[in-house]
Amino acid sequence: ILNDHNMYNVNLLGLVVNAVYLSGFLYYTPNNLKGDIYTSIGKCIAFSVVVIAYATIEDKEKIEFRFGMILTGILLFLVGMPLLDIPQIIKNKCTEGMPFPIILSLLFPWTLYGFATRNQVFI
Repeated sequence: ILNDHNMYNVNLLGLVVNAVYLSGFLYYTPNNLKGDIYTSIGKCIAFSVVVIAYATIEDKEKIEFRFGMILTGILLFLVGMPLLDIPQIIKNKCTEGMPFPIILSLLFPWTLYGFATRNQVFI
């Protein structure tokens, strides 16, 4: 969309890392659950195809903002998903389901980003 070659390299690396992770995940998934996972993968691929097709036909001046909003919405959805478990966590008084290592590992780079850009939201 933006013809940024650095972005291509970063996203290609991310795709490879995710493919390796998904392969390992599928290897250890019980056979009776693999169908559900393949269905989810198919839905994600279909959604990606629709969004990329939209990005290729939309006006170049509008797509940067709109595509950014779509991706921001997806990111907020993914980041906010653990919050749906809060009532269960409070009820059971157990944080076992919280992805604490992921939360902790993401805190550091976002804090560095906030300092680097002098953005008060991230600091």
